[in-house]
Amino acid sequence: MSWYANLPADLPAGRLVKRDGGTEPAYWISSQPAGRGDWARWRARHAETGLWPVMLLDQDNGSDVLSLCDLETTAADARRSQHVLRELWAKSVPDDDENVSEWLAPHGRRWPGLCPPIPLSADPEAVAITGADTLVSSKSALALIPAPDGARALTALPWTGPLNLDNDTGLFASVVSDWQERFGARVIGLSLDVLILTVAAAPRTRDEALAIAAEHFAFCPDIILQGAGSISDYADSIQGDSTWGFWWD
Repeated sequence: MSWYANLPADLPAGRLVKRDGGTEPAYWISSQPAGRGDWARWRARHAETGLWPVMLLDQDNGSDVLSLCDLETTAADARRSQHVLRELWAKSVPDDDENVSEWLAPHGRRWPGLCPPIPLSADPEAVAITGADTLVSSKSALALIPAPDGARALTALPWTGPLNLDNDTGLFASVVSDWQERFGARVIGLSLDVLILTVAAAPRTRDEALAIAAEHFAFCPDIILQGAGSISDYADSIQGDSTWGFWWD
């Protein structure tokens, strides 16, 4: 039976959205802007409904901001994270930048490896609820995606935000799945090319922040190359921060 055949009877006004050129709906979206507590309400019912809630950002006049191309994607597998990040790191470090050593410091050109797991400092669900409420605005909507968790919601769509870096959403979902395990990450927000996560194990020390900054650079080089300017400066910005935001140009 299709996932949308038994949608909860108490859904607010909304509609089903199909993939580009597809016949089957990929997710449900609310007609009205999301409100505070909406993400929490549907997250609490995930075990019952099988629908993962996401705040869809930058909605304008009800248009869909997710480009759901019917691309082939691999399955999300947290065990692949180390390999995926190593390959993305190698792809993202430029060969012809004379200042590369400066903005990669204290890391070199070689992939430095994963940050060890950090003990949770809070309940992941409570952190996610608080984070989701900060995304409430007149241009945010609630989406419900048939998926067992946030990482797999990315491949269920499939979401194509990092398309300019790699068109296999499963690679990025594998990393997010690993972050769910190592840092208590939760997917709370999406737009066409933006991903918002919360973490319940934010980096506490400079060394932890630098290690995580390397993972973030591999995952989304634009946040360094077109944002912070260096891994060191970026590490300063995420130390103690429970919200991780990524964007791909």
